[in-house]
Parts: sequence; structure tokens; C-alpha cells
Amino acid sequence: MGLSVKNRKQDLFYGFVMAFSIIGSGFLALYLSGYISILHIQINLSDFLLSFIILAMAAFEEEIFIRGYILNNLLTVTNKYVALIISSAIFALFHILNNDISYLSMASLFLAGILLGYSYLFTNNLWFPISLHLFWNFFQGPVFGFHVSGQSFPSILLIRDIGNPLINGGKFGFEGSVICILTEIISIFFLITYFEFFRLKKADYHKKK
Repeated sequence: MGLSVKNRKQDLFYGFVMAFSIIGSGFLALYLSGYISILHIQINLSDFLLSFIILAMAAFEEEIFIRGYILNNLLTVTNKYVALIISSAIFALFHILNNDISYLSMASLFLAGILLGYSYLFTNNLWFPISLHLFWNFFQGPVFGFHVSGQSFPSILLIRDIGNPLINGGKFGFEGSVICILTEIISIFFLITYFEFFRLKKADYHKKK
């Protein structure tokens, strides 16, 4: 299934960095363009830790089921691209009953599934997608104050949406925004470029040596 912990510290770190890059850059873009404002900064350590535990459990369970079980089994009966698309569609449909769901947020969740699925395919391990999934939600909700797939969490930053919800995500949160769609597409191409070209070529170079 891909839960071996041996030599996987870098996958946890890369998931953390990618999540912060995506959510952080999206938050900065929305703040600088005036589509969100910061109303208040607050820290409640107990709420912060509880949110982290809840989101960690959700990320762990969803990644084991969607990537570890569904995607893994689909790979035995079809090619990786079809398996990736089907598992990502299932991942998006898992959120169809969430508050304030929309076609745009469904598309964003599908792309999130592609991103998480690619990270699993290239590492053959669940720790990269688990880390990416966890910190994606953690930075989005408890840190930057967005709703997480329509759900609210106590957060360090209390923010207010301004203007078009298609830009800032509205009540669904950052995942319901066109900014999120753009950052996901860029991140998918980054992962493909890194793993397909840089990392694999580097491995071939060391084998030849």
C-alpha cells in the first residue's frame, strides 16, 4: 500500500513545503489584490492542536483509502493515467455533500486528487500525499483562516472575503477559487517536471556511474 517509513522523512518535508507554497502563495495573491482582508490575529493553542489532530486523521484515512486502496487497485487493471483520473474523480465526489460545494470547487478537488495521486505514483509511498494533504488543509484553515472544503476551523488569522467568490473561494474556502485552480495546475506541472525529468534522469546518471 505504501506506508513504509524507511527513508521517507524527505517526502514528509516535501509535502509540507508544497502545501505551504500553494496555500501561502494563494493567500498572498488574494490579500495583495484586495479579495481578502485580515480582521484579527489570534492564537489558541488547544484549538490549534485539536485542529491539527483532526486534519491529520482525515488526511491519513483519505489517503489510505483513495490513493493506497482505490488508486493502487486500479493500477492493476488499467494504465496509470486512467487510474489517476478515476481515483481523482472519486476523491472529488467524496466532497459532493460538503457545504457550499460548486462546479468550480469540484474541479479544484479533482485537480487536488490529480496532484495527490501523482505524488503517490512517483514515490510509490503514501507519506508524500499524506503530508501534502494534511498541511494543505492545515495551512488553509487553522493558519490562514479559509474554510476547508466548506468547513470552518479556529484559526490564527481571522479573514474576510471581499468581492467575487469565484476569485477568493467564498464560503467553501480557498479550494473554491480560480486562484486555487491555477496554483494546482502549476504544481501538477512542477511535480511532473521534477519526477519525470530531473529525479529520473538523476537516478539514471547514478546507475551509469
